[in-house]
This record gives sequence, C-alpha cells and structure tokens, in this order.
Amino acid sequence: MALLLFLCAVAVAGISGPVSRTASAQPGSGSVRLAWSPVSTPLVVGYRIHYGTQSEKYTHTVQVKGRLSAQAVVENLDEEKTYFFSITSCDARGKESDFSVEVTNKTPKMPPSKSVAKSADGKILRYR
Repeated sequence: MALLLFLCAVAVAGISGPVSRTASAQPGSGSVRLAWSPVSTPLVVGYRIHYGTQSEKYTHTVQVKGRLSAQAVVENLDEEKTYFFSITSCDARGKESDFSVEVTNKTPKMPPSKSVAKSADGKILRYR
C-alpha cells in the first residue's frame, strides 16, 4: 500500500518553488516516488530533492533536470526508516528557491514471503 503526502509551494527572489503533490513508497522497494506540479517560470531549469532522516536536516540531494519535470524516484533507501523530503527549483546558475513544505515517509518493510511445503506427489502439506 502506498502512502500519499501533500505539500505546498513557495516563491522567492524571482524563482518559484515547486508544488509537491505526493510522496509514496512501495513495500520492500527501498525507494520513494515524489510528484509535484512543475514551475511555470522559464528561469527554472530543474529541481533538487533534498532528503535525510531528520526533519529539516537534509544529508542527500537528487538533481532532477528539466523545468517541466514533475516526478522522481529516490532510491537506495533503508527499509522501515523515516525520511524527510523537501524540493527546491533552481535556475541555470544553481540558485535555488526556498524549500517546499517538508513531507515525511517511512519506507515500508517487505512482508515475509509465503512458503509452501509439498509432498513427493505434489500435494500441499503446509502453506504459510
């Protein structure tokens, strides 16, 4: 089951911030999918997704190229860990907007797989 979180946007110094719409994670994937409304100003050339395991203390950044980009997947996350995300838009010189409102998402653990024990003739003996 995917979790959905919603964000708002900000605008600063001529560079508009993105409006993030959702953040979702699939069990066992080790990734979170973020989606937002792209900024309409031609000054924006891309976005940066800032994230970490503490609120407003971002230790990692993912660069997303393209003003019209509207989604990205952050990968290689630990299962059952809470991550905090915020997005900025940036111009060609690297100047960033203010951070979007922060969203949080806990990457779910993959449920245990089902096991089946069969007899020599193929009959199911046990199913967990």
